[in-house]
Amino acid sequence: MQAQRQWPSVFSRSFTAPVDRHGTPRLRGLVWVRWACLSLVALLCIVAIEGHVYAIPNFYAPAGGSVFSIPTIVATALAFSAMLLQRPLGRPSRTETGLWALVIAVCLGARYAHGAGLSLGTGEMGVNTAVSFVLLALGHLSFGRLQTTSFALSLLALLPPFVALFGYLNWHAGFFGAMSLSTSVMLLALGTAGMARFARRPLMRALVSPSPVGRATRFMLLLWIGWLLGEALIMKLVPGSLRSVTLMALLMISAISCLGAILYLGMNAEVRRLHRRGDDRCLARAMRRDALTGLHTPEMAGLYMRGFGPKNAVGLIMLGLDHAEKLNDRHGAGTTDRILRVLSARVAAALGPDEVLVRWGEGALLALTNGLGQEALEARAEALRALGTGLTGEGAESLPAFTLSAGAVRARRGDVTLEPAAQRAEAALREAERAGCNRVVLTVAA
Repeated sequence: MQAQRQWPSVFSRSFTAPVDRHGTPRLRGLVWVRWACLSLVALLCIVAIEGHVYAIPNFYAPAGGSVFSIPTIVATALAFSAMLLQRPLGRPSRTETGLWALVIAVCLGARYAHGAGLSLGTGEMGVNTAVSFVLLALGHLSFGRLQTTSFALSLLALLPPFVALFGYLNWHAGFFGAMSLSTSVMLLALGTAGMARFARRPLMRALVSPSPVGRATRFMLLLWIGWLLGEALIMKLVPGSLRSVTLMALLMISAISCLGAILYLGMNAEVRRLHRRGDDRCLARAMRRDALTGLHTPEMAGLYMRGFGPKNAVGLIMLGLDHAEKLNDRHGAGTTDRILRVLSARVAAALGPDEVLVRWGEGALLALTNGLGQEALEARAEALRALGTGLTGEGAESLPAFTLSAGAVRARRGDVTLEPAAQRAEAALREAERAGCNRVVLTVAA
């Protein structure tokens, strides 16, 4: 028997679980992003070590005079080892806690040594680098104990390297200070790998969700990254005399884009608020039951359409007493009500677990099902219609003779509005009544 492959701890079930019935997103892609980021961290660290060993400045200082220093390399190696020991949703172990504590100690010691005039090799660990490491360490040390604080600290740890990278892209030395380009990229990759354990937080969920919202979010994120790179490229290409004008134009475009994003998000939030308020009212009405038959009201059918419509084609079967008005005139008022009371109990007992029956107007019932083709829907409608023949049970012995017709319609997949399909089912019912009683008329959705 072939042994099953055992994944490392970072490949735990918490990261690779599939989408469940609650909509938990699949995080397998995030695992590969995490490993790619950790691989980039290891590569940059190895290149910097080789640069210091073989005295190749371009390896540890690829742009400008800032250096990927030896204390930074030590802190990176400790943080990298701590992340390899992480359990995605578990508290830090003693070993991991010790490694993060050493990261903080190295950062504080490097800054103290620099203030005292001591140096270890070329360059120094800048203040922004030390702050980013300390925030990252504190964020992971508090994971599982202070959820909100841990998430906030891990996000803040990404801020110094992002500012430094933005400074390198636009060549503003005041933005990156003593943080080298390779250090800023390394810290961004290290922080991104650490954010994987927060993937199910509301702020991060859209980045990994397989839904259309998730895809749109990731596309917008790529556009944002492209805009930053394009802006840096434009600033590099324009002549020095036009840089101030170009900068103002880019700033104006960014401001207009932010205004459009604010208005768009506000519009979506308001639409969602109105829909949610409508859902609350619709749900309250759907919980009510018809006093005569004990069935749900048509609002429940509307909720059924909205729940099953996006996934499957919903079938609507409308059962109606033929010439209900004549029945009341001939046998007295309330005759159709007495028939519906007995009929609804029999039809409701024959429904499956994923079907629903509601009262629809005077002398009619509406059954909803899903996942049936045209022929299966017609057969189901005939089976429900046949339940009206030979009614037995309490109150059935006093019922007059009647005939029952059915109109059926199969809505299109994606239809979530009840009224158009229900109107076509009602029209099919009237057609069956006109053509001759005790029959089923099947129509197609508009």
